[in-house]
Order: sequence, then C-alpha cells, then structure tokens
Amino acid sequence: MTADISSFGESFKKEVLPYINTLSFPNTMLIEGGSAELRLSAARFIAQSLLCVGSGAHPCGVCPSCVKCEALSHPDMREYGDISSDAAFKVEACRAVRSDCFVLPNDGDKKVY
Repeated sequence: MTADISSFGESFKKEVLPYINTLSFPNTMLIEGGSAELRLSAARFIAQSLLCVGSGAHPCGVCPSCVKCEALSHPDMREYGDISSDAAFKVEACRAVRSDCFVLPNDGDKKVY
C-alpha cells in the first residue's frame, strides 16, 4: 500500500508534492528531519512516485512499477545506507552509486537512488 502522506508533515507537502504533481523533479533531493523510519518512508514514496507508470495521481499504487516498488524489488530503485546507524553516507555507498549510474534503467526511463 502507498504511504500515507499525512505522516510526512506540512513541509513535505509544501516542498515535495508540487514536484511530484508536475512530474518535474530535481536531480537530487536531501531528506532530513523526523525519525530514520519516516525519512526512509518519504524516500520510498518519492521513488515510487517517480517510477510510477500509471495514469492519474502518482504514485497510483496499482501499476507494475508501483507494485515492484512496494515489494522493494524494482530494478531501477536502489537504497543505500543503514537505517540503524547514525553514520553519514559511507564512501563505499557513494562509489556504488557512481558505478551504477552508468548502467541504463531496466524497466523505465530513470533510476532512483
């Protein structure tokens, strides 16, 4: 099931939803504030919205791309880092992202990290 955006707060709705609604998203977005679980949920919601191929509102929650995102099995969605750690983004993760950027998307027209 698609995340409930009411838990993300007003700043998320004000700053992020316009990008999702217009399907015009910046190359990079940093998510900060809230708990690690809330940040991860917001990141997954954004990724699902960007990869959604359904008609209407994004994410639709029913298209093949949304189903794969919800199952965490979409080949064009990658997660790096450890939610249980206070550590910053590791150098090894940066190297992995950089290496994977050269590979074309598998299912759609973009990749989300």
